[in-house]
Amino acid sequence: MEEIDVFNLTTQAAFQGYVESLESKEDALSETAFAAVYLVEDDPFRQQQRTEALREHAKELGIPAKTFEEHRKAFHRGLEQFRRKSKQEREATDAPVWLFQGRVIEADFCDAFRQKYGDMACWGGVFYDENGVVERDKLLKRITEELSPYVTTRLAQKAKDLLSALRSFCYQETPRADPTRIHVKGGYITLDGVFHADRYITQNRLNVEYDSEANHPAVFLDYVHDLLEPEDVMTLQEFLGYCCIPTTKAEKMLFLIGSGGEGKSVLGAVLSGIFGQSMVAGSLHDLEKSRFALANLEGKLLLLDDDMEVSSCGESTVQKRVVTAKAPLSIERKGEQARQAEIYCRLMAFGNVAFSTLYDHSEGAFRRRIILTTKPKPQHRKDDRELSQKILAEKSGVFNWMMEGLKRLIGNGWEFTTSEQAKRNLEESKRESFNLLAFLADENAVRLGNLSDTITSNDLYSAYEAWCRANGETPLRQKTVTSYLKTEGKRYGIRYTGNAKDEKKRRVRGFEGMKIIDRGYNYQPHI
Repeated sequence: MEEIDVFNLTTQAAFQGYVESLESKEDALSETAFAAVYLVEDDPFRQQQRTEALREHAKELGIPAKTFEEHRKAFHRGLEQFRRKSKQEREATDAPVWLFQGRVIEADFCDAFRQKYGDMACWGGVFYDENGVVERDKLLKRITEELSPYVTTRLAQKAKDLLSALRSFCYQETPRADPTRIHVKGGYITLDGVFHADRYITQNRLNVEYDSEANHPAVFLDYVHDLLEPEDVMTLQEFLGYCCIPTTKAEKMLFLIGSGGEGKSVLGAVLSGIFGQSMVAGSLHDLEKSRFALANLEGKLLLLDDDMEVSSCGESTVQKRVVTAKAPLSIERKGEQARQAEIYCRLMAFGNVAFSTLYDHSEGAFRRRIILTTKPKPQHRKDDRELSQKILAEKSGVFNWMMEGLKRLIGNGWEFTTSEQAKRNLEESKRESFNLLAFLADENAVRLGNLSDTITSNDLYSAYEAWCRANGETPLRQKTVTSYLKTEGKRYGIRYTGNAKDEKKRRVRGFEGMKIIDRGYNYQPHI
């Protein structure tokens, strides 16, 4: 058989053609054949594919499986001994320990790479070190810089291959988040305020130095008291402290609503400076519209939507799951299989109008929300374009302020301090996004709670439509109205029945405890 350069057998098809050309038992058991398996390919999976192809051909040539395996193991042992010796020789020279006869030994490269740049873990396909996420492009750049003096062809592809090898090399099961520790630059603090100067790999390290004696954050406190009423400042303080630990125990999301120009964006810049990579900017609407959006929340403490869409969102199913997540959620990244992941990211949004949904009007959707309204911008106030930088100069003090809010929240049994105005904001948001509630609250339109009153479902909907026309509202679908009242009837003192009687005395579906009062809405009973 003519000599062949096995290093040209870089594709599986080329290797398969080479194997089929082996005509004798000696050729199939030669060092050249095994070199085409172990010297050309570094990837264990592709090595296994080549080994199986060679084994099958050896079987066709009449070579016993035991004999083939003896020769394969002998070659592999000799190769490993040679590599160890070669590595020792390379360590005594200036050549990288991962370079072998002009080729990169992936395991040696990964080991040397981690020794140089620090230990890393790959959780859920994402690299982390002591500072948090390590971006893929940053790693590719480092790998390329290491390779460039020694690799002259296919440099970009080889760097990508080594990144894949590094991903396998650093793979670990994602650890459970510890809600009793807050990771900061120099180490971590526990909920009792004790600082520990131990750093280890984590998904969420805040971009702040812990200083228990930090100065009072005067600039920041002036800012938040200009932005919110005093009791709402307490709510914000508690929520921001809540965002520092990986838990969803309080089961709330926060909205800041204002007409514009009050300074909400300053808070967004401050939070980005404090949370760093532990915060992600995004859209609440995208959580419902994109099946990949949820994956962006893995390992994050806070999602900030600093310019919430005015339009209504279709549903709020994903948001509700995130806000109250007690078990892993299914996430999916592009090009990857969906998997289960622990999500503890808190949701916060700034906007000009309250968040609303087209179809989800359940009590569960609203009870997860805290809505704070900002103070109007003073007419003669001159905006300070450097305000966020001034606040970040005292961020250690801001962080201590947040920790005070967290302690108060925990002391209150994870119940937020909520002002009467915030409660009214929530009720108003319910009525504005779900006009059936405003109809039920209108004493000139309907009377509730007296079970001797009965109305059919059709007559109820006709009255509701008339009320909507009179108030410039768009009526919901009849099925939506009926389903809501069946589910929430107990709250209103009503109950669903199949024994209501229509104008012709027929038994039809309806509700007990409701009576329509026609006071200028031009309601006509359904006939």
